Amino acid sequence: MEKSTATTYPDLKSWRDDHKFDQAQAAAFIGISQSHYSRIERRAAVPRGDLANLIIDKTGVSLKALLGAA
Repeated sequence: MEKSTATTYPDLKSWRDDHKFDQAQAAAFIGISQSHYSRIERRAAVPRGDLANLIIDKTGVSLKALLGAA
């Protein structure tokens, strides 16, 4: 899988839906566990530091969206 930054997405769910990934595939693409991915997508966890930057770089989802301020 390649880096996906051509489009800016409002949240992880729209990025995942656009790429037709299930949560396990999305998590593997980013390099985290499925359960951690799920918590971030549901906004039950907020990624910080290097993980936030990694998600932004790989998905095109903005920091603002990851923080739930979109």
